[in-house]
Formats: sequence, structure tokens, C-alpha cells
Amino acid sequence: MDTAYRVSPLFDSDPECLGGYDVAGRLGSGGMGVVYLGRNPEGAYVAIKTVQARLLERSEFRKRFRGEIERVRQVPPYCTAELLDADLDHEPPYLVIEYVDGPSLAEVVEQRGPLRGAQLHPLAAGVATALVGIHGAGVVHRDLKPENVLLPPGNPKVVDFGIARTLDAATGYTSAERTIGTIAYMAPERIDVASQTPIGSAADVFAWGCIVAYAATGRSPFAGDSISATAARILTQPPDLDGLAPPLRGAVEAALAKEPERRPTARELLDMLVDAVEGASGPQQVARVPARRARRHRRAMIAAAAGVLLTGTAATAFAVDRGHEPPPAAPGPNASAQASPAPSTQVLIHDALKAPSAWPDTETSAHNARCTVTDVLTVERTERKSYKCPGAETPVSDDFSARFNVTLASLGSCASLWFYWNPARGGDVLRVCRNSIAVEVDDGDDKTVVGSLPAARRILVGWTARIRIDVADGTVTIYRGGGVAGRVRLPAGSPSTGKLRLGIDVEPHAGQAPFTVTFSGLDVRTI
Repeated sequence: MDTAYRVSPLFDSDPECLGGYDVAGRLGSGGMGVVYLGRNPEGAYVAIKTVQARLLERSEFRKRFRGEIERVRQVPPYCTAELLDADLDHEPPYLVIEYVDGPSLAEVVEQRGPLRGAQLHPLAAGVATALVGIHGAGVVHRDLKPENVLLPPGNPKVVDFGIARTLDAATGYTSAERTIGTIAYMAPERIDVASQTPIGSAADVFAWGCIVAYAATGRSPFAGDSISATAARILTQPPDLDGLAPPLRGAVEAALAKEPERRPTARELLDMLVDAVEGASGPQQVARVPARRARRHRRAMIAAAAGVLLTGTAATAFAVDRGHEPPPAAPGPNASAQASPAPSTQVLIHDALKAPSAWPDTETSAHNARCTVTDVLTVERTERKSYKCPGAETPVSDDFSARFNVTLASLGSCASLWFYWNPARGGDVLRVCRNSIAVEVDDGDDKTVVGSLPAARRILVGWTARIRIDVADGTVTIYRGGGVAGRVRLPAGSPSTGKLRLGIDVEPHAGQAPFTVTFSGLDVRTI
């Protein structure tokens, strides 16, 4: 283990041991105390963080700090530096933390420039995974920044979580150095103290967005020429995300919403990243665990979800000293089967929806709606009613499969796919909304819900979801991101032939018009 580049010699006033740990050198210092490199009795390296005794003189701080330590102990060590030991009665008091032998994200970007694709996505996933574990234990980081994201070989590690909240809330102590260093990663509610908005896990999600943007571009998305200018941009300006490409850009935009309630949770961020990987590599049969079971088995689910993103890539993605990207992973044993349809299938419709073709540009003043095709099919409507875009005339009969990407571009909008549609008698419709996916019967005048599946995770405004339906033997099987979301049985006597249409619907309590959704990557074939 090469630790020399991070370790400074001990001062004369520094201890040679703390408890049962030998002290080998200094790793750094800050408002809370000094961080040492140490060895445990077995000889393994650890990080030892001392706590200034004066901070523990107040009984309120000591009580809160002990409670925070107990919560931090519950954080799974996956993508975080594990708290190994603590002794607040020792002089000086100290914490023992897993030693992470690797540079910080700030050091990597400063020395080598922004991260590339093979490094960037695992970083985003690793930090999101860490936040899932941290927030699941009831802890808020409050000081998430590039300096607190370390990049050893393997997975990124988030450090120093849970300590900043104790310092701020219990004592009112916030060093000027820390404020200056982290203003670019502070959420609006942390800066606008007058708003009295509670500081919760959403502030960490905002910091995640800033960190990912920094990693991708080498700059803060709200960079100003002074602290006050940066703070003003955070409060009033949209983020500068030039250089950050989709699909990661959509997740970062969602995380950087000004209002805390509009940001995704850390788990939703991780779901977005999993969906992005699955959507890029093709559908996979991965069953989702219901939310209540995910809470019971939180640690296992965190590791499993992150594994989709990190296994096979993160182990080499952060080998920054090698100066090159890892080779592409070899395809799995089922890769060819997933990439190519079975020989018996017949392609009915295949349209990327990047330019007008089977779906033309249309606008109707009678319905206050329009459909335009430029890179994606965009459906807009100002009335709170559904609307179908004119589209392909290819008939769809009997059993079929349809795959497509949808984006709910405005609050209250739902993306709808009509199948077996005939204007004279109606048909069936799949309706994809923010919190649910439903199958309905549409007779042309009214709709009847046949089955509704509450979304295990919300489809956030502005984020793209990959949807697939298989209609076979009167049953609609719905997939999201490759995993089965549920099944709905169509009523007896339902039609089994008709056209396919794409369009929009609006939730009953939607916000202000216009309402907008987009579609892309449509593929329909027999099964």
C-alpha cells in the first residue's frame, strides 16, 4: 500500500498512539480536529479522527454526537468509509474509520481533468449508492463535496458523513474554511437561512448533482467569481451543464431542482442510473423487489442495485494512475439472444422517432394539441384531455411486443400508447404516469381502468423511462427498465387487432398547461 503521497510527518505535540492504535502520520486537519493514519493491533491501516475536547464540553453536543455515531454505525460500508470504533471518553476523543487509500475526486479532476465515460457513470452510481445507505440510516451528510469522495481501486468511497450536521446543529459551529470550500455544493435551502426550510437528505441529493457535474466538466455548475456570486447563482440561476451528456444529464438536472420536494431521493437516483444502463444494454429479466421488502433487506438491495452499475467496470474505472480507460466488458452468455429477436418474430414497426415518417408533424387548433418529430416525438396539449397523434397505419394483431422510451416533460403529464385501436370501436391503452402505470379500455368516449400498478419508483419529470409491454393470450405484461412491473388481464371479448397510436393524457390534479411528453426508440414486433 503506497500511502506516502497523503501522509505528513507527526508534529511534536501529536500522540504516538490513541487507545490501542499506533499513530503513523498526519492525513489532514480541520475544524473538528486532526486526522491521523494509524494501525490497529493486527497491523491494518485505519484513519483516526480526533475530536477537539472543547466541542464535547457542551452536554448537548456530546449527547447529539453519541447519537449520530450510533446512526453512522448503521450505514452499510458499501461505497462509504466504515466507522470501525469510537471512544469519546478518551483524551483526546477519537473516531476510527476505514482507511481509504486513494486520491479525492477533487485531486483527480485537478490533476488529470474531467472524468471520461467509463469513469463517470460508476462514480455517479457509487456516490448515489453511498447516499442510499447514509440516508437509510437516518443520517444526512451536509458536507458532500469532491474532497469527501475518495477514489481507491474499485468503488468510490464517501467519507466524513454525519459529522457536519452534529457540528452545525448542536453548537452552531461552522468554520469559515468549510463554508468557503463547500458553498458551490450547498443546496438553496442551506444558503437561504431566512426561508427556514429544514435541511434534510434532499440537500445531499443537490450536492450529488453538483459533484457529478464537476466530475464531468471540471467546474461547478453554479461557478461564480466570488462566494456571494456563487450563492446567488445557486438561488436564482439554472445550472450550467454544458459538457454533460444524456442520460446522466437528466438525473443531474432533477437533482439540482431549487425546491427540495422536486428532487429525487437517493434511491430514485440509483434507480435512474440502473434504468439507464439497462436501457443502453437492452432489456434484461430482472425482477424488482417491492419497496416494503427493500426496507427489510436494505443492505442487500443497496449492494445488488449498485452491482448492476459497478460490477465489472468500477474495479478499473478509477485506476486513474494508469491514464487509460478499461477495455469493454466481454458480452455475457445471453448477449446474442438479448440483442437479436427470436427467428419467429416479425418486425411490425421500427421507428427511432427522430424525424417525421410514419408519425408526421401535426397540429390541430380544434384539440389545442400538436405532435412534432425532431430527435424525439413530442406531444403537447393545453387541454386536460387525452390526445392521439396520427401515426403508422400498420395493423397490429394478436400477440405482440412494443418497446419505447418515454419522458414526462411536465408535471401531471402521462404518456399513452393505444393498441388494437379502431376509431369506430376504440381499443386498449397503456397509460404511463409519474406514480403509476395503468391499462385502460377506451371506447372513444370514456375510459375504464382495467388494472393500475403503483410505480415502485416514481418516473421523475424530465427523466426518460424505458417501457415495454408484451400482449399475449389476453394478458398485458409491463416492463420498466427491463424488470417486470406487473401484469394486467384484459377483459373477455377485448379486440385483438387494430392500429397503434402514441399520445398524451393528463392527470386529474395536474399543474399548469401546457402538458408535454416525448417518445423515442419505438419497436413493435410479433411474439
